[in-house]
Amino acid sequence: MRRLLNNLPLLTLLSSLFWSSYVYAGAGGGVASGTACANGATTLVGCAIGTSDTTYTITGDITPADGVRGIAFTDTADNNNLTLFGNISTEDAYGISLQVADFNTINMTGNISTTTTRAHGLVLLGSASNTINLTGNITTTGNAAYGLYLETSVSNTTNLPGNITTAGDTADGLVLLGSASNTINLTGN
Repeated sequence: MRRLLNNLPLLTLLSSLFWSSYVYAGAGGGVASGTACANGATTLVGCAIGTSDTTYTITGDITPADGVRGIAFTDTADNNNLTLFGNISTEDAYGISLQVADFNTINMTGNISTTTTRAHGLVLLGSASNTINLTGNITTTGNAAYGLYLETSVSNTTNLPGNITTAGDTADGLVLLGSASNTINLTGN
């Protein structure tokens, strides 16, 4: 017992590493839905695309549970085509995210709305050569909740003939961090 008590500071430090990683994983941006995207009417709970070389046509509004992303392209979901007719509304999660996903095309007719801190509307993380056509608006409410956020992403094209509206401290409409050679066509405000 004495040995355990003598090593308590070390045990506390080591256990806090695991605890902080767990908290970080769920903070800001939410998690991908456990439901795979499928063609047809949406399930309203959000969905994930983890496959490659697939075409999806989804209709209906997406309103997942708090902390779940609207649509998430997960690691190595490449060469997909997504057409979405409907709105995405999330709380404490990204509207649409592409994470290490390349050569995808997204055509969305509808609006993206997010609330809470770091709940970005459209996010590309470590992704390249994607084309996103969003006919609608992006609205975020929350601290550091960006409308369009690209981090370490290259050669992507985003066409947004709508508005980006943000509310909250450092809630910027457009943020590019460590990204290069991206084209963004914004014809709204």
